[in-house]
Parts: sequence; structure tokens; C-alpha cells
Amino acid sequence: MILADHLLPYSHDTLLLVCDRASARFLHAHDREVKEVDTIENDRLDPVNEHPPGGEHMAVTRDEHYHEHEAEVFYKKLAERLFELKQQMSYEDLILVVPGDDKNLLADALHEDVRQTLQSTLPKLLTNLGDAEVMEHVDQHRRG
Repeated sequence: MILADHLLPYSHDTLLLVCDRASARFLHAHDREVKEVDTIENDRLDPVNEHPPGGEHMAVTRDEHYHEHEAEVFYKKLAERLFELKQQMSYEDLILVVPGDDKNLLADALHEDVRQTLQSTLPKLLTNLGDAEVMEHVDQHRRG
């Protein structure tokens, strides 16, 4: 995909991770060209089988812990993939697009080499948008 003329070009090799707790898209941007380099879906466990014997309250509490744990595991998987891509592609800059409530979960999982490339985090849920729309939001964020 070629960026629209009104969007800022990317002067460095930049990796964008657009994710939520269920899926992730990795986009590579350089100059005015953007291309998808990978996608990952969250392989969810069945929470029904995770409940201990007991009352409903315990099951609800277990569900909350299960979903938090699920998110942590998925974000660690994404952080590992970012590190692999750093070694393969040698991207210079990283931009994260992650729901605001989850930005620390992902940031905490990043390897130090990846963390050093982090330019900004856009705390939004944009996984349901196409690449062109995502790039519009990222451009607004880059402009401040």
C-alpha cells in the first residue's frame, strides 16, 4: 500500500504493531510504502474447562483471572515476535497501537532491544480498521 499524499512519510524502517487481545497485525513502513509482514491470532483456551469445582462466585473470579492471564500470554507472544522481527528486519522504529487498558501489559513484555526502538504508543483499539484507516490514525498521533 502506498500512503496517501497528505500523510507523513516514514524516514526510517518502521514496524507498526496493531493489536488487541485477540489478534495482531505487523506492518512495515518506509518512506510512503506500507506492507503487512505478519498476523497472529490468539489461540484461546476454553475457559469453561478452567473452572474449579465450587460456587458461581469462584467461577466469575476465575474467569477474570483467566482473561488477564490470557492477555499476558498473548502479549508475551507478540513481544517475542517483535524481537524476532527486529533480528530479521532490523527495523529502526516501533509504533504500538494497542488498547489503552493493555498498553502496559505489552510494554512490560518487550525485550530491551525492542524497547529501545519504541517511538510511540497509540492507546486505541484499531484492529477492526483497514490499513489505510490505521495509518490515518497513526499519522494524527505522530503529528501530536
